[in-house]
Amino acid sequence: MRKLVVPSFLFCQFALVQAQIEAFAVINDKDGYVNVRKEKSAQSKVLKKLNNKTIVFVYNYDKSTDGNWIYTDEEGYIYNDRVKWIHKFPIIAKGIHKGNTIVFEGKEIQVVLTSGKFDKSKHSFEYFKDSPTGIEVIDDELPYGTDGKMPTTEYKSIVINIHGKQVSLPKDAYSDLYEPTFLTDHNSVYYDKESDILYIVANNDYADRPYKVCWQIEKGSYKDRKVSELVY
Repeated sequence: MRKLVVPSFLFCQFALVQAQIEAFAVINDKDGYVNVRKEKSAQSKVLKKLNNKTIVFVYNYDKSTDGNWIYTDEEGYIYNDRVKWIHKFPIIAKGIHKGNTIVFEGKEIQVVLTSGKFDKSKHSFEYFKDSPTGIEVIDDELPYGTDGKMPTTEYKSIVINIHGKQVSLPKDAYSDLYEPTFLTDHNSVYYDKESDILYIVANNDYADRPYKVCWQIEKGSYKDRKVSELVY
């Protein structure tokens, strides 16, 4: 039998990629808050404080080089032990793609994401001063997912049924998000049973300006969201 021989440097490259984490996390500190510091040091300047349950986005964390400090979209460092990684919470179910919806059905939890064509007649626009055809603002909001072009798709609704209670996310939780990637492996739902918090995570990296979004539903009520644009 022939053996597959793979050069050792490929293993090193693979290990490096696997070691890096770029994902959402949630603040979880026994003191009820965490300090965001300018540098990777407990003696470094405190830039701000974040309360427990605040969502952050972590950029390219590699424990082998960054140690116990993670760099977040709050433009500072947080001690790694002061967060919980959202993707490590139990996933409720694998999404099922049905036409313009993705449905997640778990025990006592159902999440339905719905997309549709963008109807420009129902929106208002502001254009870049130096580019009369480039769209800068849609409905008084800076848009995610579009790079000055007219969007083609948008979120139509996000509906959750949890423990028999139906929760519809308010429109402003997704009205500025365009070109969603409606593939099952790009969308996930996680549940922190201890805190009774549901997290819906969408990786919209097929958009002209790729972005990730995480919605947070606590005890059956919409609480917050975090959007992070991706740089490739």
